[in-house]
Parts: sequence; C-alpha cells; structure tokens
Amino acid sequence: MSIAGQTHRITNERCSFSNKTSAETIGELAALPLEALIKAFGVSCGRCLFEAARGIDESPIVTHRKPKSISREKTFQKTSKTVR
Repeated sequence: MSIAGQTHRITNERCSFSNKTSAETIGELAALPLEALIKAFGVSCGRCLFEAARGIDESPIVTHRKPKSISREKTFQKTSKTVR
C-alpha cells in the first residue's frame, strides 16, 4: 500500500480492503474509527492502517546516514560527440 494522497486508491492484494471495509481511498480509510480497523484487520494491522492513513509516524527522523553507494562522474568542459 502506498499512501500518496487522499484520493490514492488502495490496491494492496494482501489486505482485501474492499472485502473487509467500505474504504476505497486513503481519505475513506482515514474516516474509519480505530475500532473498526482493528475488528477488520486485527490489532497490529488495524493500528498501523489507522496511523498511516492519518500521516502518523513516530519513527525517529534520520537526517544523515552512510551512503549506500558511491559513484564517480567526469564532466567535460566541451560537449563530446555521442558514439554509437
């Protein structure tokens, strides 16, 4: 599931939202009470969906981390011809 905005369709196949709730968008999911989501998806998944639909994320903010990869590029002073 990706939460990109209020009108983003819920399309995760692992959680059958249409079978368990009437929500088809994140906005509709956010309108559901926590108790309804827990009843439909269980405590862990229900709470996670409740918080994610409302933009609640208590994980720490990481401002700097070690790079995953290093690259090196060279920029020429003049535009070079493309070799095909």
